[in-house]
Amino acid sequence: MTGLFIDPFLWITIGLILIVITFLFFWFRRSYDPIGRKILAAVFMIYLATIVRFTLIPAPYEGSLGPGLQLGEYYQFLPFYTIVESFQEGTWLGVIGGQILLYLLLPIFFGILISDDIHFIWAFAIGTLLSFSIQLMEFGINLIIGYPTRVADIDSIILNTLGAMIGYAIFKYYRRSRRKQNKPVLPDAIAPRDRSATAAKL
Repeated sequence: MTGLFIDPFLWITIGLILIVITFLFFWFRRSYDPIGRKILAAVFMIYLATIVRFTLIPAPYEGSLGPGLQLGEYYQFLPFYTIVESFQEGTWLGVIGGQILLYLLLPIFFGILISDDIHFIWAFAIGTLLSFSIQLMEFGINLIIGYPTRVADIDSIILNTLGAMIGYAIFKYYRRSRRKQNKPVLPDAIAPRDRSATAAKL
């Protein structure tokens, strides 16, 4: 029982769940949008919580926790080092594919829930800044905890941004296809009740 009260990561996870539940409660209660859009909003919140879970909440560290750890083990600032290493070790699918997929849906959700005219620059900025912020927080958590459970890696920013750009390209292709067919970008099942809310371009 003692571990329940001293484990900060358990409480972070519980806090994330409570934030998602609170958001969804007020969204469903006050929003007049179609049920399909509300479900997408719920999925989006779960998606964001998943990003936080797999980036900010440290995994169990199996190495030494002694004074032998150096500050350089807390970060990796050499571009493409981790990418090249993953190919050499045969772990590229999980390392590269996982980092890309983690941010692939971000601009798609943004285009559906915020603005269907999301611009390339905004998609790039959202992916890069979110990834950079998370890496910065990972480094800070490492310093606070005193050992590197998740290394702040510049390659994560590169791959996350690439994933966001691929997601943007997918949504842009979908948007262009719908407009060529003279159809609204968002079907009625997921479109906001007030269509003018998404008319303004970012």
